[in-house]
Amino acid sequence: MTTTKTPARTLNTMHNREIAGNVTKKLVCIALVIITLIPFYIKYKNEITINHLAWPKNPTLDNYIRVITENDQFLIGLKNSVLTTIPTILLLMIVCSMASWVLARYNSRFYVFMYTLLTMGTLIPFQCIMLPLYLNMYNAGLVNTNVGFIIARSGLQVSISILVITSFVKTVPKDLEEAATIDGCNKFATFWHIV
Repeated sequence: MTTTKTPARTLNTMHNREIAGNVTKKLVCIALVIITLIPFYIKYKNEITINHLAWPKNPTLDNYIRVITENDQFLIGLKNSVLTTIPTILLLMIVCSMASWVLARYNSRFYVFMYTLLTMGTLIPFQCIMLPLYLNMYNAGLVNTNVGFIIARSGLQVSISILVITSFVKTVPKDLEEAATIDGCNKFATFWHIV
């Protein structure tokens, strides 16, 4: 005589296994949280009287003043930061906003391919392009110059800038651009005033 499982018994077994699996997952997660939080609890218990994150009792600006007055390289670093950041931002704003406008408004295969190609640059880690970038800058005589830094910094930020700005341009209604065209704006005026 053979025994066969009834469908109700099979469903009951499957339900019990599902419950056991869910309970196991939750217990593992709770154990991982406890293991992660134990060092913080031990540190808190040992350093209950010492608070390193408290606000200073006597706030002062002396450290800032000392860095500016005693460090000869601080003003040079500040000057280089300003001289490289402003041109980089201006270059990215002009080039990437225009490219993003075109990529957002035209939907032919070429523009979709270009958008995909430009945004895939965000997937390439900097370590992969570090050596070729340095060799190209060295051959062009741009190593250790502000111009070389501006070019490198701008080039590395193009893909993420196009991704962000294109997403913004897609939210601007096309009706506004069409109204500007009816009012007599050319392409550049439409871009400048609407987008």
